[in-house]
Amino acid sequence: MNKKNQQNKVFVPLDLIADAIEMADDEWNQYLDIEEDWYSFQEEQYRQIARDCCESHGFAYDGMENEKEEPEDLDSGENLAWEEVRTEHIVQDEWIDFRKSAYRFPDGTVFEPYYSYSRRDYVVIAASDEEGRYLCVRQFRQGIGEVTTEFPAGGIERKDGREYGSDRDSELSEDALAAAKRELQEETGYVSDHWKHLLTIPSNATLADNYAYIFLAENCRKSGEQKLDETEFLNVRTYTPDEIEEMISRGRFQQAVHVLAWLLARRK
Repeated sequence: MNKKNQQNKVFVPLDLIADAIEMADDEWNQYLDIEEDWYSFQEEQYRQIARDCCESHGFAYDGMENEKEEPEDLDSGENLAWEEVRTEHIVQDEWIDFRKSAYRFPDGTVFEPYYSYSRRDYVVIAASDEEGRYLCVRQFRQGIGEVTTEFPAGGIERKDGREYGSDRDSELSEDALAAAKRELQEETGYVSDHWKHLLTIPSNATLADNYAYIFLAENCRKSGEQKLDETEFLNVRTYTPDEIEEMISRGRFQQAVHVLAWLLARRK
């Protein structure tokens, strides 16, 4: 190498070269992190669109969440189920199937009687109007012998005319969301374009086999008058969230599933 080239050559210490490489690696890793965060954000947006679409049609979203770790199987390793060995239908007409049954316990012993009944599935609607007030109905409930305040609700109709039968996968039953829209309009005269399915839950797991479908309806608007059945006598009232909270705390909002609907609606 001639003397001129030696004078123009720049010598960089090895530790500076190592620092530069490390900085470049950090910047590249930051870029990868940003890219991964962006794709994760986009993926979650698509999942939310799918959830909203499913819930608006009254069924649960069962998409990519199944890639997550499965929850613990609560029944794993347990032997708690009872075996129904004998059943007598005490009353079985178009209104109710009331049964007396004998069950075999896990230890092999048989005990009776256990009473249970079938009624049809039903919907409960936590509905708020355009001012944020909640639509409620006042009606007499013969079980407790009182006039109650509760949300609009009603049975899911069946094509066979029976008032019982929990055939959720059967073509005999009306769609739950359609039933919710119908019941809201019939009982209150209101309609909504903003629906969300909140939960499907057994109505009374100890005694009954039917389920309650809980819905949220927002920005409800008056579209007509009530269209009540011949056995329905009820008045519509609107309440602020604070007023409903007060009624619940005083035990004046008496339907348990309706209280659940309120709690779910408030945490949506």
